[in-house]
Amino acid sequence: IIDKEKNVVELKIPGMKLDLGAIAKGYAVDCAIKSLREKGIKNCLINAGGDIYCLGTKYGEPWKVAVQNPRNPGLLEKLELKDAAVATSGDYAQYFIKDNKRYCHIMNPKTGYPSDSGVASVTVIAPDGLTADALATAIFVLGKVKGEALAERFPGVKVKIIEECNLSHN
Repeated sequence: IIDKEKNVVELKIPGMKLDLGAIAKGYAVDCAIKSLREKGIKNCLINAGGDIYCLGTKYGEPWKVAVQNPRNPGLLEKLELKDAAVATSGDYAQYFIKDNKRYCHIMNPKTGYPSDSGVASVTVIAPDGLTADALATAIFVLGKVKGEALAERFPGVKVKIIEECNLSHN
């Protein structure tokens, strides 16, 4: 139950919990960037476990951020960013395989089971960390078509979706 006037959330079902994993690191990055800007810092890179904000430049050049290949060692691409956040959600860091099926740590809230959207990795570039973090997770769960439609609703957002069907299995 959400009471917007009192700014209170009540969980009615015993054992029910809130998990802010899809936004916590992005929000923390935004708080850090806000504090640094207030102190006059114009250039830095903040990395909170893969949620990154690139403030300004590195010696006059854009910051370089690598996007990992979700199935094989190595990189998919290198991003060049200035005054932007980037976050990636994927099924390749925390998962297990049973009966040749990959089960990842990102849950689909509609089913209560690990996401099975056909997506292996989603990288979102956004004006702020909270948006990048939240959209990366949401798009991962929604899948390519619905995810791209969601991303279009956010100005300044760019998305790179790697579908499972486009990868070789390891």
